[in-house]
Amino acid sequence: MKRKADFPFLLILVLSGVYLCSWRIQSHLLLHFDVSWLTHAAQQLVAGGNYINNFLETNPPLILYLYTPLVFLKQFLGVSVIAGTRLYIFTLATVSLVLCSRLLTAIFAKKDHFVRHFLLFILALNFLIFPLNELGQRENLTVIFIFPYLLLLSLRLQGKDTPKILVSCLIGLMAGIGFCIKPYFLLPLGLLELYFLYQSKHLLALFKPELLSVAAFICFYLIVIGLLHQDYIHQIIPLVAKFYYQRHQKDFPALLSSEESVFNYFVILLYLLRRQHRFYPNLCNILLIATQGFWLVYLGQRMGWYYHALPFQSLALTLATLLFLQTAAQKTFSHWDWLLTSALALSFMAYYYFKIPYLNLSVHASPIAYYLLFFMIVFPLFYIHASYQLRWKLAFALILLFSLNFRVYHYLILTAFYPYLFIMTASLMVFTAALLMPAATSRDKARSILLSVLGLTLFGLPAYRMTYLYHSGCSYKTLYTHLIEDMKKFTGQKVIYLSNASEMTFPNIDYSGQLYSSRFWSLIWLPAMKHWDEPQTYPAYFHDNQAALRFYINALICDFQKNEPQYVFVDKRSPGYYYAAAPDYIQLFSLNPDFKRLWTKYHYRETLENHPLYKLDVYQREG
Repeated sequence: MKRKADFPFLLILVLSGVYLCSWRIQSHLLLHFDVSWLTHAAQQLVAGGNYINNFLETNPPLILYLYTPLVFLKQFLGVSVIAGTRLYIFTLATVSLVLCSRLLTAIFAKKDHFVRHFLLFILALNFLIFPLNELGQRENLTVIFIFPYLLLLSLRLQGKDTPKILVSCLIGLMAGIGFCIKPYFLLPLGLLELYFLYQSKHLLALFKPELLSVAAFICFYLIVIGLLHQDYIHQIIPLVAKFYYQRHQKDFPALLSSEESVFNYFVILLYLLRRQHRFYPNLCNILLIATQGFWLVYLGQRMGWYYHALPFQSLALTLATLLFLQTAAQKTFSHWDWLLTSALALSFMAYYYFKIPYLNLSVHASPIAYYLLFFMIVFPLFYIHASYQLRWKLAFALILLFSLNFRVYHYLILTAFYPYLFIMTASLMVFTAALLMPAATSRDKARSILLSVLGLTLFGLPAYRMTYLYHSGCSYKTLYTHLIEDMKKFTGQKVIYLSNASEMTFPNIDYSGQLYSSRFWSLIWLPAMKHWDEPQTYPAYFHDNQAALRFYINALICDFQKNEPQYVFVDKRSPGYYYAAAPDYIQLFSLNPDFKRLWTKYHYRETLENHPLYKLDVYQREG
């Protein structure tokens, strides 16, 4: 691999903007409760704890080892988990981006430098912006770790010079970590290697440094689990299989019709329509196979949570960007190209019209985000049509055009045209931007209009979804701040939460500075209860689930006796609050005589409430 990655000033400036924007976004969002809890579990692991006696966690141990740097940052440098997570993910993303840049430089010809740079920008968005409040999640780490491996596979299929063995082994090690974070992620790896074997047509092709590194890591990881974490194999997995996944599984129709899945369908359709004009087909094929592999994982888990969709969404967005740029760079459009591109754009608009209020996107989305999306679509078209030259006068005119349109947008808000903001402002921007396009003929300008519409509809769905999640996350943080302020009265105190909502505890613990003293991240581990609001049914429930409840209550009693929490927060939410309402845990657990005797040491102090998030009875230990 002779060519070195180049970082022109504009690219460095744009990537720096992504980092700054990501940090700004994260300051408006909460640390995800999974990241908070898993860091707490990693802290217990570092201190010599294990799965059963110190923490009960559904995930295999690799993620706990990956979070140990956050523990060391907190213990030795005093960096909070919130800031430490951002610094840690930013560091990992930077390493991955540097490797991806070198590989993209080798994959793309010099004449396609703009496509290469734009893809690197999209990867930065995937790593740092796209996750939103899922930053640091397991799927976010997987995306960061595996992308260099995908690019290296594409490079090998192109038959070009590959990196040195040490670099290939590093990429393989990262991929091994990424694919092993969850056991399901080995499915996309298998599909990719089967495709590589099919294309290579020789079994020896599998003996490449990066795959050998992946295999070595998997073997090492299995040995570590077998030697150090047999409790996970023999006790956690049966508990998870019996109680955990059955609570959260969604029906397949809901998963197949989710906005993330629909975006995937449209990307597949664009891929098929571009089959005659795709350049860099190996890269397109690798991205497509990885996308569908992770989409199958998403369906297999049957949870439907946003972070479960992150891997295939990030891959689909990258593939969609590559296909869109290829379409824009196509010098001529045949009648068939005009027909297919128009049909695809119309199918997008039909879906948005019937499924979501897309025609009101500029009403529901932040105007800044809406105009940035449009700029990200128009600028590549502008640059490609200018024969890959940045004409500053026209660029300034384009920015001025957006500014004027932005003023028109705010003017229309106060008029009767408010419900039609999107269709009016989008049309205005598309047509006026097309006039500035340095195209030779009116046919070329018409093609710019069509591509602008296609881009706006293609990327509008993930942009709409992200904007919605961002605003929801900001609103939730505003509400959650009340809980944090209430809990700061107990900073530095040992506490236990008796709640079925993990959000009551995490990341509240990290923001309020309390000392969590239980092995349970929530009481959702308990067997499902049909009549939670009928205490007279508790004895029958207790009798029907004797073995499981005996284990859980004895574990909770052990936590009380070992850690002696000063305060206990008992969830008293009823229907009408966020999350599922909680049963009367004190009355339920008091059916166990040992817990009933232990509970006599605690007395009621006060009730903390802020509707619709929480209602907690506070109990204090005597003496």
